[in-house]
Amino acid sequence: MVAAKNAQKPEKNAQPPEQPAEQKKQAWMLVTLAVAAILIAALLLWQGGALPFVKTPNTGPSANNTTTADPLADPSAKILLQYMGKQSGLPNAFAIQFIQPTDEFDTSVRLEQNGALRQAIVTTSLYTSRYIWGANKTIGCEKSGENAEMCAVINSTSALNKEASQLLAGFPQDAAAGQKQVDINKRLIEYGAFRFTTAPKAGRYANRSCQDITYALDYSQISPGELQNLQQIEPAFTMPNQQIVRNFRLEQCMDDEFGFAIYSHLSYDALTRNGSYVPIVWEHTMTAFEKAAPNITIPAAQAALGDVETVVSRDRSMGARVTDCRRLGTTNNSDTCLRQSAIEFQNALFCQLTSSDMAMGDCVIKMATQGGQPRPDLCSQAGPKKSECYANIAYIKNDASYCGLVTDPQLKELCIKEVGKTGNGLAINTTINNASVVVRGASQK
Repeated sequence: MVAAKNAQKPEKNAQPPEQPAEQKKQAWMLVTLAVAAILIAALLLWQGGALPFVKTPNTGPSANNTTTADPLADPSAKILLQYMGKQSGLPNAFAIQFIQPTDEFDTSVRLEQNGALRQAIVTTSLYTSRYIWGANKTIGCEKSGENAEMCAVINSTSALNKEASQLLAGFPQDAAAGQKQVDINKRLIEYGAFRFTTAPKAGRYANRSCQDITYALDYSQISPGELQNLQQIEPAFTMPNQQIVRNFRLEQCMDDEFGFAIYSHLSYDALTRNGSYVPIVWEHTMTAFEKAAPNITIPAAQAALGDVETVVSRDRSMGARVTDCRRLGTTNNSDTCLRQSAIEFQNALFCQLTSSDMAMGDCVIKMATQGGQPRPDLCSQAGPKKSECYANIAYIKNDASYCGLVTDPQLKELCIKEVGKTGNGLAINTTINNASVVVRGASQK
């Protein structure tokens, strides 16, 4: 799912808080795996905020400084319901794109529809996922790093079916489903679950005008009888576990023409295993909207479903690892974690997520020189430490030909002079222009 973002930095050298399995499932299902956050993003995009979130109790007057006997008369309530009613008016062909910043990397989500054909593309620094719906089948594709895209037909028992279904939920509903959502929100407002905290105001994103509203949700206000009324509208409606997540606050700017949220900012407190709550912030911002017919083609399912599932699982694990590294509290700890992960997963993309070009170079050198099989092919990705990388390879392989790839004059001269003259197991550590050279036989910690 998609990952969420900490609202405040942890203390220096602090370790990431342990989280119970249920909380991880709710808070990180799509952010860490690029699916839960995507689900939230999609739902916010089209449904205008009728999500099972919790908030602080509704006590005192609203930020509008008005007290109203009829909660439906609140200006923000009117906008929310009115704009949700517009959402079924979208054209039959469109493309919409938004950016989601997360703990691990920015995630770009693109939804495309051309008549009966639909496509969702999720792009991160580590992988690109694509789902295509049409011709009575769903195809899932995964492109991991520089590898070729793998595609397979998804069945109902596939591990990818849930992610595909969550993305599909982001597309606009038909008029009947849209009206059901409006009815649910109307009841929730009447029951006091909504608290609008600021007066509505005009906004603009992706060159589109919108109305910005801010509100919180408190399902503890709903009585058992009111819950039954809601379930008559939508049998799947359930109450959230307010011991795991609480204090949900949401800001949305709803498109003036079609009513969907073109900007959303969500914050809430998530329970950790030690009993404390960690503030989480998540948002998405629309970057493009096209009222046009995108060219959606159904790819050939050239791979076995199990093979695609394996690649997807690995990619999501890498995303989760980046999240863990980014939450370690210090830049040094985070970079060390990413460097170790690059070696473990044998994926230089981890290096690109480090804090600086120098840290990236260190990371690539570690990858290129670890183990019994040096990888000089990685040195081209070492940025400002490319020369140092080739010098290390020359020493490790005892092959002076790699010295010719060193562009730093002093380092090149030293490389040519020393390679082949040092006995196995003897390390010569030299620093030239702040470039530490680890020679053949040196320990690679």
